Amino acid sequence: MFGSRYEVPQCEIYNISDIYNPILIGCHNISEIVIGNQYPPYYKYDDILDYKFHNNFLYHSTIDNKLLVYDFSNVSAPVKVKEFEEEYTRISFQDNFLYALKSNQIQVFNNDDPYNPEKIASYDIAQPKSIAVKDDIICIINSKNLVLLEVENDEIKCRSKYRLKDIVELDFKKIFLYKNYVLVMTEDYMTGAPDTQTDLFIFDIENKNRIKLQFPIIKLPLIFHYLILPIMGIASPFILIIVIIMSIFSVRKLKKSKKIKLKNKPELKYKEE
Repeated sequence: MFGSRYEVPQCEIYNISDIYNPILIGCHNISEIVIGNQYPPYYKYDDILDYKFHNNFLYHSTIDNKLLVYDFSNVSAPVKVKEFEEEYTRISFQDNFLYALKSNQIQVFNNDDPYNPEKIASYDIAQPKSIAVKDDIICIINSKNLVLLEVENDEIKCRSKYRLKDIVELDFKKIFLYKNYVLVMTEDYMTGAPDTQTDLFIFDIENKNRIKLQFPIIKLPLIFHYLILPIMGIASPFILIIVIIMSIFSVRKLKKSKKIKLKNKPELKYKEE
């Protein structure tokens, strides 16, 4: 098992043969941002964007979007073996295929040779945030959509999309695959401080051509909050105009009625004594 420390960009390797007594067997700094022997104060866990361990190799992307590869055959002395030329943010693996996200694209590599991975396919997608891969299905989220892609004959094709903005205005950060379900999480849910149950969404993708929202079940309060309120927001300028027009007509009608009353008011006659 491996993991990273929160305060410093450091990878630790544990022997978990006995899960009740894990043993630290290796430790390695996986950042090149070091000033002397001190880490910059701004460098924390969040600066390691993503990391995956695959076939004795550690792949990790840094805050400046470098994708680095380390050979961990000798856990006590890992060796950096590759730095990708292009910039990548998030990564995932299936078998010997590496899936890597760029700022506006996903790329797929044949990773049979970790020292020289071969790019075999790519697909343009705006601002992808997270990726998960299972059974040749690629799930990606960006600021607007949950997208299901599939690789066929070294070509990536889109199977279906679900517009996340139609559910709620949240900043989705992470995606996971479990059986036939996609779990989409917000940053609040990941940090353990969910504001509401809607910080976690579960989608059923058994039918790859039609994504179905499984959780939460949209009830009346949610429908009111996420459907009625936006409609009212759109309609509010028109409602305001109608109110103003009605107010003008009401004022005019009131003035007219006062004039009529004054006109019909009987004259007062005074007797001279």
